[in-house]
Amino acid sequence: MKLLFPEPLFDLNHFSLSTFLYFQEEKITLTLHPTVSLLSTGCDPYRFAKLVEELNPKWKNEFLAIFQLWHNSNQMLFQTSELIKPLREEYYQTLWLVYSRNEAALQENDDLIKSTNLSHKELLDIIDVRLASQELIAHLLFEKFLEFYENKLPPREDLISQMRNKSFEESRARNIDYKELFTYCDTLFQKDNIKELLIKSYFYRIKALKDFPDILLSNERLIKFLDKIPVEFSSRKEDNEYYKNIDVIGWEIFRQLTSGYISKISPEQQAQFILQLRKINNSEVLNLKNKCLKLAEDFKGEANLNVLVKNISQHVRINTEKEITELLNIDKNKSKNIINEIFSDEKTWIALGAFVISIYTGETLLTNGAALTAMGNVAAKSFKVASESKKKIKSSDYSLIYRLKNYDDDDDF
Repeated sequence: MKLLFPEPLFDLNHFSLSTFLYFQEEKITLTLHPTVSLLSTGCDPYRFAKLVEELNPKWKNEFLAIFQLWHNSNQMLFQTSELIKPLREEYYQTLWLVYSRNEAALQENDDLIKSTNLSHKELLDIIDVRLASQELIAHLLFEKFLEFYENKLPPREDLISQMRNKSFEESRARNIDYKELFTYCDTLFQKDNIKELLIKSYFYRIKALKDFPDILLSNERLIKFLDKIPVEFSSRKEDNEYYKNIDVIGWEIFRQLTSGYISKISPEQQAQFILQLRKINNSEVLNLKNKCLKLAEDFKGEANLNVLVKNISQHVRINTEKEITELLNIDKNKSKNIINEIFSDEKTWIALGAFVISIYTGETLLTNGAALTAMGNVAAKSFKVASESKKKIKSSDYSLIYRLKNYDDDDDF
């Protein structure tokens, strides 16, 4: 299972749909949002927000800001889900993550954060506030709501049954006054400000990393956090096996070569284009994937991330520039600019690259290799392509790049 983690798919700007081209042996797994089960409790989040507004506590504005973030993120999730819906049946699945978001887990988050010695500003730069707002609302309106009011609710099966064929308002529990929850929020928001609460809440999911072997990290900024976790580093053979999987680097080369083109297509058309490539032009996809795996072979076994980051883009540049240039039939100066743009930032090979594998906490260890990630959208700029013979294009390992670049052209080779 290739799991996009920790963020749900809020939008397509932080996810390369070329993921669905490269990984064909199994479905990509997307996580559901933290508040997915909130409404099944009978809680009325909007009634509670209205209560906060009416009682006007000192923390009103902070809570309503988080509440609005949560509301907006739900809308983003729905819109993105609709955009990629054509891919769902065959190419991806969703996973409902279950983990504690109670006060003890919140304290564990705080202890983990403090162990990294990262500054408040550094942590704010790392977290995704959309996921953080989802987690905080889940802590308050799911975990604490049930803690205070579960004895006033019918059994969950009966509650869900009662919700069927009812409007949202009709399905909410009517005998809840929310006073205990309000009092808890009063204590919580006086203890920590909104930024501190968002930071603490964001890390509820991170502790689940150890449960999944193959992760597509949705937030490349987490690398800095993972590298700061104070656990022993190991040179055990099984840890180094990670680097022998050239698929890690092959995927990143593939993504670098293709993502910029796909991201230029309108979000409404991207999923249909991916479907076309998988169903009609998949031989081209596989040819490019195999080429990327061959390019990755030179880095098989490389256990030094600094060396990997420094050398990989130059390596791919040297080994792809001539063939891509010939295929696209453009002049030398334009070719140099294109290749520079595709591989302009060597840091993207670590900041936006491969899998997170074997991340552990507690008594086990975290390797540098585990910090490799697989997201990003390197901006390969558009350029004008001269005409090329169909035979030459189809025989090239890079024919997929030609097709991606010429997505809008009427003359389909």
